[in-house]
Amino acid sequence: MIQGFPINNIREYVTEIILDHFQKNPDARDTSKGITKCWIIQETIETLVDKISENDVIDVLDSLIDKGIVGETKNKDGQFTYYKICK
Repeated sequence: MIQGFPINNIREYVTEIILDHFQKNPDARDTSKGITKCWIIQETIETLVDKISENDVIDVLDSLIDKGIVGETKNKDGQFTYYKICK
């Protein structure tokens, strides 16, 4: 499980993001909708991306392949592997 997710205290999490954003951008202004859509969602995505490695993704893909949910193909020279849903 990714440390910090799922979020146990949403208000504390949102408070941290808002205050951190204002500290980094003291002239920032936005609506509550803008803060939700831009600041909070962007910060959450960046936090998750920083915590998920390519090896984590490969492990999940391998598991989905083993279950027959996802298939894989390689390009002609075998340098890249492409994944797709099995039909």
